[in-house]
Amino acid sequence: MRQAEADLTAQQARRPATLTATELAWLERAGADIRRIFQAPTTTARERKQLLRALITEVVVTVQAEQRTAEPRIVWQAKGPAYPGATRPGWTV
Repeated sequence: MRQAEADLTAQQARRPATLTATELAWLERAGADIRRIFQAPTTTARERKQLLRALITEVVVTVQAEQRTAEPRIVWQAKGPAYPGATRPGWTV
């Protein structure tokens, strides 16, 4: 139990800082530019990961093993709609 608590504390310390209201408003206005930046051939994989980490608060996956289903949900910083969309082979979402 103590190890799990220590792991959770360490993970929470690695989380990016929560964006301020001003930063969130800027991101909402710049949404189209973010898509262009993300898709630009000059943007590296590392930069794309950093961008996603700034935009995503958490990813929650609800697994129902007996039904062989998994429901992923992305929670965005801007409090937009969650996006379900990943599958595991042989499972349904």
